[in-house]
Amino acid sequence: MLPSQHLIPLDRKADSLGLMAFLPYLQKPFVDYATQIPLAERTSRKESKMPLRRIAEKLGVPEIALKRDKTGFVDALNPKAKLFRT
Repeated sequence: MLPSQHLIPLDRKADSLGLMAFLPYLQKPFVDYATQIPLAERTSRKESKMPLRRIAEKLGVPEIALKRDKTGFVDALNPKAKLFRT
């Protein structure tokens, strides 16, 4: 589980913006369900979060969003932020 001190910056930023951070991946029911999926079906050397990507594809999430670079914490409202490959 993620140590609580790692969430402090997120909580502070969300509070300053009047937002509430929702972290579904840290909820016990999700963790219990996800850990039942064999590791080879969850991730590979080429792709991570495979089950979530399959669900997103079925829901019509555009490929550009599914294949975007991992950027960590980024200001999504900043037009100069690199969110997608070009």
